[in-house]
Amino acid sequence: MRMVDSNITEISETSLANTLLTIGVQLRAARKESGRSVADIANQLRINSGYVNAIEKGDLEALPSSTYVAGFLRSYGNIVDLDGNELARTYLARV
Repeated sequence: MRMVDSNITEISETSLANTLLTIGVQLRAARKESGRSVADIANQLRINSGYVNAIEKGDLEALPSSTYVAGFLRSYGNIVDLDGNELARTYLARV
């Protein structure tokens, strides 16, 4: 069995983190434009506000599995009038 090049893994994780950060910036801007707080979004999503902050900052380490994150992105996007399905698809394309 061949060893996986650790650089490939790092590049992949960096790419995913950058994708999440890009999505997070869009979500944060839409949230602020709608006049909602992080707590408001967390309450509507029924998740910990730490997850909302992690999404907005692109902090993969603070988030659960990608399946949950995709669901959070979908729902969060829909709450702030963005295409939640597209946000989730974009994220999952990098996983």
